[in-house]
Formats: sequence, C-alpha cells, structure tokens
Amino acid sequence: MHSRQIQFHRACPPVENSFINSLIKLTYFSFITIRTQQTR
Repeated sequence: MHSRQIQFHRACPPVENSFINSLIKLTYFSFITIRTQQTR
C-alpha cells in the first residue's frame, strides 16, 4: 500500500504540472480578455 502510494506520487507531478500549466494559461487568457474588454 505504502509503496503504491509512493509510485502514484511519483507518477503524479508531470500530470499535475501539465494541469497547472493549462490552468495558468486559461486564467492568463481570461485575464487578458477581461482587460481588453475593460479598456473599451
């Protein structure tokens, strides 16, 4: 059980990184769109 948790933890970071990356891009994109709408 513990070793399985460690394996899962090792396999997790890349997926988490890509998810966080896409999330950051999404928030950045929405922030830009909101900013441009406010400028108008």
